[in-house]
Amino acid sequence: MKPVVVTQSFRLAFQAQADHFFAVQALHPDAGSRLQKLADDLFERIIPLIEHTPDIGRLFQISQLRDANPSEQQQEAQLLECLMPDLAKSAAVVREHVDRQFLILYVVTPDQTYLINIKHHKQSQYG
Repeated sequence: MKPVVVTQSFRLAFQAQADHFFAVQALHPDAGSRLQKLADDLFERIIPLIEHTPDIGRLFQISQLRDANPSEQQQEAQLLECLMPDLAKSAAVVREHVDRQFLILYVVTPDQTYLINIKHHKQSQYG
């Protein structure tokens, strides 16, 4: 079992998802319950799953971030570039967990797993 570290980038991405749910609540009254379901799934199911089996996600190429829209990818690319020099020494791997409605980007090292980002399937890029 590898401890999961929730990075600031992940926290900001989760907050952006929460802000979206709050913004559409007038149009979709169930948005609050959908946000609660996301939080429950994330902390009760997804994070423990990644903690126990970090290789469950599909491999993710960092070049996918760089080849996408650079303005939308800047935060994640910078974070990965900051993490990777240190983590590359320890055989770090970038993975993406595909869930029902959300994709979670994370970095697996021999000692820890770092949650980097979360996005809805309807979002075209991370960021």
